[in-house]
Amino acid sequence: MKTTLRNPYRTVTGRDGDKVAFGWKDLEVTFLRNYFIPDNPVGQAAFAAKATHIITTYKDADSNFLDDLQAYVYAWNDTQLDGRTQIPRNRTNIFTKACFAAAKTASFDLSTLTAGNFGGEVGDLLGTAAPNIGNLVIAAGLPSCGLDLATLNNPIIAA
Repeated sequence: MKTTLRNPYRTVTGRDGDKVAFGWKDLEVTFLRNYFIPDNPVGQAAFAAKATHIITTYKDADSNFLDDLQAYVYAWNDTQLDGRTQIPRNRTNIFTKACFAAAKTASFDLSTLTAGNFGGEVGDLLGTAAPNIGNLVIAAGLPSCGLDLATLNNPIIAA
């Protein structure tokens, strides 16, 4: 349910009985929903730890690595996306998707992921493969999207 406030406050956050109220940015709209207790807090904490390390690794990546990732994202959106029903992917979406898929294949614990253990040595996310987008796509089992993945070879950390 959404409501518009008549008082001078922009939004309201908090609880009102069994409802949770939260505002949406600068809009004069407050959303209310039933309060609930998460059914798997341990799993949610584990997922948060993994996602945090993926985003931190993404932020630590070299700009050339991110340019290669952007080239892959453009190719992904051109070849894998049904533009009528799907939202285009961005670099963070594809990087996260690839990291989870590669970690599942390599039995890697993403809660330990850093740019330093992304690839190049035994025990890294990509194993002994060079830490670049081409190898990440291969390790994750993602489609090449018509690209020569060998050209996406900029390392995650500039040499």
